[in-house]
Amino acid sequence: MSQKHPLDDTFRRKLRHYEAHAPDALWQQIDAKRSWQPKLTNRFRYYKGGLALAATVVLALGVFILNQDTTTSVELGFFPINPEATTTQKIIAEVQSSEATQAIASPIEENTIVSSNIAIENKLTPTQTSHSSETLNNEYLTVAPVLAEEIAAKAVPTTESQIEDVVTESAASNRSFANFAALPVTSAAPLAIADWATELKCVSFKTGKRHWYGELSAGTTTSLRDLSAREGEFIPYARGRAATESAQLSYNTEARLSIVSPSGVAFRTGLNYTQLNDQFKYVNDDETQLTITEVQDDNGQIISRDTIIVVGQRRVETQNRFRMIDVPLVLGYELSHHKMTFAFNAGMYLNLTYQQKGDFISPTDQEPVSFSSDSRDAYPAYKSQIGLGWYGSIGMYYRMNARTHVYLEPSLRMYTQSSTIEEYPLKQNYVLGSLNVGLRRVIF
Repeated sequence: MSQKHPLDDTFRRKLRHYEAHAPDALWQQIDAKRSWQPKLTNRFRYYKGGLALAATVVLALGVFILNQDTTTSVELGFFPINPEATTTQKIIAEVQSSEATQAIASPIEENTIVSSNIAIENKLTPTQTSHSSETLNNEYLTVAPVLAEEIAAKAVPTTESQIEDVVTESAASNRSFANFAALPVTSAAPLAIADWATELKCVSFKTGKRHWYGELSAGTTTSLRDLSAREGEFIPYARGRAATESAQLSYNTEARLSIVSPSGVAFRTGLNYTQLNDQFKYVNDDETQLTITEVQDDNGQIISRDTIIVVGQRRVETQNRFRMIDVPLVLGYELSHHKMTFAFNAGMYLNLTYQQKGDFISPTDQEPVSFSSDSRDAYPAYKSQIGLGWYGSIGMYYRMNARTHVYLEPSLRMYTQSSTIEEYPLKQNYVLGSLNVGLRRVIF
């Protein structure tokens, strides 16, 4: 059985007869929130994501259904034919106008009906002056004279009722020919085959020609160096090098040739020069320097040796430089919007040369030594080439005119191979981040 704390009984006794009254405004707010309007608002806030998604789906389905083509017939207007190059529509309009005139006209004389039929025949028959009359469909040339002959054969009325029958049959014939002329199978448009070949062209998916660009850029580079010991016993040496060397701001410059296809796919290559800078600073406050001096007599015999021991501070500061020349082999993709072009690049850099100049501490006695590649007494530590480096960048181009762009390109380069030889106790890898500003110009 659990025991209660005595303090609980004290609070119960002292506060038993006290009441806390809620203000009336609080109850009014609670009642207002329990009405149907706040409830509806809360429900809407809770389900607004689902409602928005449902509305989007319904709208998409509605647009899809409305855009569906429920008719299977193809009209002549669907084809890219210049209306000024054909007289078919003009002929149909004139025939329909003639039909409307005949439908509302009163009974007329026999010679008037015959002349009207002859006019219809002349309009339905292709003229000799049209350059496309020789290419009309055979069905078009066959049906038009037959319709005209049938109308002319029945155009000999004797009574008013016969005259009305002739007018009705003529109108029906005109309507059936107009429908026939609108079918794409009969090719009612009087165009030559050469005109059809000119007007109806295949869709071209190309938006332009291939561009060749010359690019020149320069920028700053930040070096992220990784020093790791090949064996556990050299970990203190790696820490000593990291403590005596600090990276400084570096730079690079690049000349590049870019080939961009009409679809935006690009290939880039050229030459890149990068100089990595760091500072070597060695300070030893308890440096002991031992100097031995030999004392000789007149005959050249050594009679004594004087030993001088100097204890003091030793300071060595050197600017280290690492120079690299690389060939970029990069694939990219470019997207253009108005005057801006965005490029996404990925590839590799092939290192041609890697030269060094400077000092570091020796792994044997922790004293400063030179590792300069042009010195005979240099400590053997670095390679002359460091292989491949993986590359990625994003370019932002602004078009100044039709042939010239300025661009900003941040990039990242990572070398997976160590820049030191196998015999050196440490591995030294680089990750380089650069920000270049450049100029691009169309070559051809």
